[in-house]
Amino acid sequence: MKKVFYILASVFAVGISMLFLLSSCDKKIYFALQNFMDRREPKVPLVLASFSDSDFEKTGFSVPSKEELSEAVLVAQELGAAGFGYDFGSKIPAEDIDSLVVKSSANLPKEKSLFSIKLVFPSKNGTKIDHKTPQLPSQILASEKCFSRHLVYLKDGKYFAEPGFSAILDFLGVKKIEISDSEIELAGFADSKIASPVKIPRAPDGSVLLKYPADSWKSFCSVPFSSFAELGMLEENLHKYLNVMSSRGLFCDLNSENPLDVYNSALLAKKSGDKNQYFSLKKKFYMLMRAFLGGKQEKALSDSTTDENERATIKNSFSTCRVIFSEVETLRTKLSEPLSGSFCVFALVSESAADFVPSPFDSKFPAPLLSYVLANMIFSGDFIRALPFVFQILIALFACLSFAFLALKIRKTPVLVGLSVFWILLFASVLVFLAVYFRIFAGFCIPLASLLILSLVLNFSHFRENEKKLIEVSQSFSQVIHGGVLKKIMSHPFDFVLDGEKSSVSLLSLSIRNISVLRAILSGNQFVAFLNHYFDAAAECVLKSNGIVESYRDDEVIAVFGAPEHCENHGLLALEAALAIKKQIKSINEDIKILPNSPKPDGMNDDLFTAFFILSNNGVKIIADVGVWGGESFLACMGSESKKSFRIADGSWKNAIALKDSAKKYDAAGIMLNGDARDSVRDEYIIRKLGADSEDISESVYEVLDSFSSDDDKIFNYANFWNQAVALLEKGENEKSLAMFVKLSEGRPGDRSARYFINYLNGSKTKE
Repeated sequence: MKKVFYILASVFAVGISMLFLLSSCDKKIYFALQNFMDRREPKVPLVLASFSDSDFEKTGFSVPSKEELSEAVLVAQELGAAGFGYDFGSKIPAEDIDSLVVKSSANLPKEKSLFSIKLVFPSKNGTKIDHKTPQLPSQILASEKCFSRHLVYLKDGKYFAEPGFSAILDFLGVKKIEISDSEIELAGFADSKIASPVKIPRAPDGSVLLKYPADSWKSFCSVPFSSFAELGMLEENLHKYLNVMSSRGLFCDLNSENPLDVYNSALLAKKSGDKNQYFSLKKKFYMLMRAFLGGKQEKALSDSTTDENERATIKNSFSTCRVIFSEVETLRTKLSEPLSGSFCVFALVSESAADFVPSPFDSKFPAPLLSYVLANMIFSGDFIRALPFVFQILIALFACLSFAFLALKIRKTPVLVGLSVFWILLFASVLVFLAVYFRIFAGFCIPLASLLILSLVLNFSHFRENEKKLIEVSQSFSQVIHGGVLKKIMSHPFDFVLDGEKSSVSLLSLSIRNISVLRAILSGNQFVAFLNHYFDAAAECVLKSNGIVESYRDDEVIAVFGAPEHCENHGLLALEAALAIKKQIKSINEDIKILPNSPKPDGMNDDLFTAFFILSNNGVKIIADVGVWGGESFLACMGSESKKSFRIADGSWKNAIALKDSAKKYDAAGIMLNGDARDSVRDEYIIRKLGADSEDISESVYEVLDSFSSDDDKIFNYANFWNQAVALLEKGENEKSLAMFVKLSEGRPGDRSARYFINYLNGSKTKE
């Protein structure tokens, strides 16, 4: 039945989490994680061809024309760029990718909702949102570097890709696209630049969460757009000067092709749109130019004339050409290094461009760069993939059921609380580990909230169950048992208590030495009332030290320490209880003196008050003997099925009584100990030996004088001197022993035990 309850509680916890924890909570965590993750380096070089403020200054604050942009792209391709994309606003037409989409089970946005996209970006202080631009399908979080973008949409039943996304598809040579509500999967790459497939997770609204890879676009691998225009102007100047050199006849009698003719052929190929031919001829041109300017042609021309002016003209022409060509080559080399094998994104990244584009700009996060950010995430595998909602439910169920299974085996409530905290932290760590190392977001709210709810339910149920058992166990005993001991009994199987077990314990024995006087002067009711008062005081001391009152035999009280739950310090606990009982007896004797002269206390039994009055008038003082016996004892729960008593099932209780009764023999006022009890407390208390084996008790008897915490060194010295006297007695050196006991008696005249040994050694048969 309990197992069924725990399973239902697990299902209940998950259900409650599903009802009250909205997906928006996990979405915020998902956005925060995406923003928190460190950027991974892309496996394909990524270059930003940025059109910034400096470019605007050079171009007279005008956005590059379509022709200028095409020219820059051509230069980038010639210098080694493997692919390119544009981020110049939304005027670039989307690309038809219907032939690539092989499977789709997703709700895709329609044409209208995507063709009018205007993004909302953080303001310059990063804390507020610019509300001037309407927020449509794409979103951006205030003070965060994340925003979302629709990459694929439908138009007239066909699939189209966002321009920046389509450029990436072309670059990778994607042959197959599968679209679902949770992700867009790209597969069948023509080129193995990055691992295939690439899975791009989609947000609940169908968009893709994107993240800027740095705090500012200036941290990107950036090439100024003006560099492409500058290279074009330098090449144009070089071309013009080559025409000048040609008109001067400086290309005659060449041993190789004329570089100017090759360059002109390249321009024709460019005009016809034959890019491959153009790139090939340009490469050949630069090779020929290096040979042309190598010095052989210049020397041959100089040697062919004797006119010094003509020689100077040749020399100056070649020198000027070398300078122009050197500038061209230097800039080409500078641009080739980052562009070689890269994916180049051309974008506006200036606040000054706000007047020329439909989206607002920010110094750190300019509105374009969508293609750059998307390419960075695809090439680096930087997406966090969110598992479908059903998987979050399954993870939550697994976490709860596994916790419930472990909770079934736990008896102690504190252990269950500890397990609850550990299990929640463990699953939180696992979920974070999945997100950080595997980029898998399995949801946080439902699994962790389900565990929290389940732990509260099971801990409360466990607490109530233990409280109920505690009451049942306490009611099953005929004697009062300390709550701490009851809890210890419940934390372990109870069978050993029912069957009985032999264990090392300490037994406390207590009785009134002058009980016969009480019987003689008190009536039956008065005697019972006073004895119960005495029993209550003794039982309170026993319970405070985690002991169990085993039985009341006439005026005898027997208590057990160290069972049914064993503890190593049971000897100290028993002695602490014995000392507390001695204080209670002293308090009772003070009440015997004071109470008869005062009004009867509220709630006091009439027979008890009368008993105090009679004892006071007769000058009776209660003398109690206490003994603590340590050793092995057989204990068990004995009694009827409905009511049991925790009892000593062998004769060890008789040893405790005999030990306690030896106080009367030695006329001792302290607490009696046997050897085992003495060994367990000797480091804490000052103890003296009273006697060796005798007919009454089969082991040595010791008495507690004081604790080592006492500042009175006289007691410590007295105990040492006493033990030396007893040692001489045991060796048979009676005269030396007698002399020492006489000195001990003179030092402490009130020590009746010293007088006992003096009389014993003098051969006296009676005590004073």
